[in-house]
Amino acid sequence: MLAARSPGSPLALDAGPLPLDAVLRARHRLRGVLPPIPLTYSAGLSGLCGCEVYVKPECFLPTRSFKVRGALNKVHRLATEHAVTHVVAASAGNHGQGVAWAARHHGIAATVVVPQGANRAKVDAMRSLGADVRMVGATFEDARDEALRLAARDGAGFVEAFDDLDVIAGQATVGLEVAEDGLDLDQLVVPIGGGGLVAGVAACLRTLGVRTRIVGVQPEQAPSMARSLAAGVITAVPAHTCADGLATSRPGRLPFAIARRFVDDILLVTEDELIEAMRTVLRLEHILTEPAGAASVAALVHHVRPRPGTRVGVILSGGNPAPAVLRRVLDDESISG
Repeated sequence: MLAARSPGSPLALDAGPLPLDAVLRARHRLRGVLPPIPLTYSAGLSGLCGCEVYVKPECFLPTRSFKVRGALNKVHRLATEHAVTHVVAASAGNHGQGVAWAARHHGIAATVVVPQGANRAKVDAMRSLGADVRMVGATFEDARDEALRLAARDGAGFVEAFDDLDVIAGQATVGLEVAEDGLDLDQLVVPIGGGGLVAGVAACLRTLGVRTRIVGVQPEQAPSMARSLAAGVITAVPAHTCADGLATSRPGRLPFAIARRFVDDILLVTEDELIEAMRTVLRLEHILTEPAGAASVAALVHHVRPRPGTRVGVILSGGNPAPAVLRRVLDDESISG
């Protein structure tokens, strides 16, 4: 766990590598294509946690993940400003779906490289969106190396999963929507894989002067950002978690730099807590998430311990569970009964 920054400490109004105008341009590109996702009061989670809880179900977006925001922002720029007709990406799953969706929207080709053993449902979804999917290597990093090789060989545009200003700006539109909802949250809990979402959200809110406490959450089995921030340098760690959307062995360079400035704390959750959180969200909100998508709820229920009367937002980042994970979730009397 990181040491929390004092609530009275000053907030920078310049987010450094992520200027506000980049976020506003991203929102302009996404407007009319992706629907805004408002924060919604959850009576069930509020009763369970003893505070006001608001959920932001990014799993309601096309491709059922926030990742389509950053992918669409990047692909839009490549297709319209650079006349790119083919994009390549590496993905554990949701980013690849976002790239495939964005490429189809712009009428260009997409190739997505995924690790062997990638979530079958996500791979099938990428293919159904028209992407050429290649399975290479055991890790996201292996897939990324191959994707970079293919992009260079074919002269295609490369769409980073999280370590790219355009992608982060697209994810930052999540923070812009949070600010515009005007709920004056005390805390916002954000899942972290490579760090693009938390970096975009945190930088956007801080640039706007919003003092909401930003709490990141990672699996105990994939704590790359937590370890990196504790060490003060980007640190590689093994990533073996049921939350394939968070299974990244090291954070991106840009997300790490932004998180060092603007993220107040990072909490770690267990594999069992992730599965339990999926059940909780399904039971109380009737929303199907994946482990990464329920990570913020796992942290809220087991680790945040908010004071009564406070307002907490949780981002449900994705809803594409692997079949084996879904079977574990449904193997529970409170759900299946």
